Amino acid sequence: MLGRTLRAEEKRVEEYSIKKLTVKDAQTIDSLRPDNWSDISIIHKFYVKNKACNSIKIVNNRNEIVGIGTGIFFKNTGWLAHIIVSKEYRNQGIGNIIVKDRINYLQNKKDCNVITLTATDLGYPLYKKKLVLSMNLYTRY
Repeated sequence: MLGRTLRAEEKRVEEYSIKKLTVKDAQTIDSLRPDNWSDISIIHKFYVKNKACNSIKIVNNRNEIVGIGTGIFFKNTGWLAHIIVSKEYRNQGIGNIIVKDRINYLQNKKDCNVITLTATDLGYPLYKKKLVLSMNLYTRY
């Protein structure tokens, strides 16, 4: 459900809404980019135009984008991509909200029975803590 109101699960007492990410949004989200990442607006412009992708944004009550996430699907396999939360809003349950929403979308709207992801060092603790998965750890040398 896009546009529903929710509360982050932990510290901040602020209301958030989940909405569809648009091409216009994709041009403005580079401020969410984690340190040492290249421009994220380019890949998100691709995501919002691609039928195999479904991207969302989490906005606060001031209509600021505080998090984004994408579900990508092919047949019965889904992939969680670019789950990113603004530095100022991390560790407040927003990443968890995005992950749950994208998994729900892939399982219930696209009938995915396998969902994969590639985690960065920043995101790995969230996935390890919140998801019961068969995990393979890849290290870049």
